[in-house]
Amino acid sequence: MLGGKFRKKLKALLAAAGKALSIIPLTANQFTATSILLALIAALFIANQNLAAGLLFVVLAILVDVLDGSFAEAKKQKSNFGNYFDAIVDKVAECV
Repeated sequence: MLGGKFRKKLKALLAAAGKALSIIPLTANQFTATSILLALIAALFIANQNLAAGLLFVVLAILVDVLDGSFAEAKKQKSNFGNYFDAIVDKVAECV
């Protein structure tokens, strides 16, 4: 789907972002779980007709989802459980 050159650049960018974010004092699984919290906040804003704030939190939830693997890699906390947990959190956040 993605061209090889673009994929390499994107992977390098995500790795750099994950490394920069790794100073946050959270475990990789805690970082992943924040996407549920962000999705819930987005839902609350949207339910209260504050669409701009809701959109902001939707975007933040998506960014956390995109970056959580790179964050785990940078923290050297990649695991099979983390992969499973990420998939479950993604589905829960999508339902919200």
